[in-house]
Amino acid sequence: MSQDELEWQPGDRVLEGVTAGSGGCGVNRRDLLAFFLVVFIGVAGLWEFRFVLHEDSAGRVYRLDRLSGTIVRLSDILPPPVPHSLPRRALHSWDKIELPVHGDVSLALGTKWQDGRLSYHLSVEPATKTVESARSNQALSSYTIIFQDADRFPLVKADVLLSHMIRTTDDKGQVSGLEAWGQIPMTVQTYDAIASWNVEWNFANR
Repeated sequence: MSQDELEWQPGDRVLEGVTAGSGGCGVNRRDLLAFFLVVFIGVAGLWEFRFVLHEDSAGRVYRLDRLSGTIVRLSDILPPPVPHSLPRRALHSWDKIELPVHGDVSLALGTKWQDGRLSYHLSVEPATKTVESARSNQALSSYTIIFQDADRFPLVKADVLLSHMIRTTDDKGQVSGLEAWGQIPMTVQTYDAIASWNVEWNFANR
């Protein structure tokens, strides 16, 4: 019987990759599955180890793409780092301090913290004769702000010369008081420990 007379009959088996009556090579389904499995594992392995990082002596990091062979610097493809934002403390108004000895003077203090510094605003009202007289002596007259912890122990002090304070006026243009702004270095931990404040004074005319 010639090859042309062979016909594929139901129930015939594939033997060694050749189907009876096919006249050529066939592929065993099991072998085909194994082939694709090997290819899949190879591609997966290549993808897993596709990129290699390298750091040079200057600290620059490069990425090698083993699949394409390209080399890029990470700083060129990564987004810029988000700057670390330091904590801030909003403006806080402290209880006023009354000084009857200076002619019923009231001192008000506001503070805030940012970038390692305490910023303060001190105001004195009204500008009594005692205060104005002390302000005329530019060498010695001053207020000293005392920042205290919860047990009223002093943490930090800040001297404010009266000669550096600015006169404030009321709606009628009359001098109503004095005010000053300043900054002092301070950690946020120390600032958070402040629970109250007090004031000392050094008036040259008293």
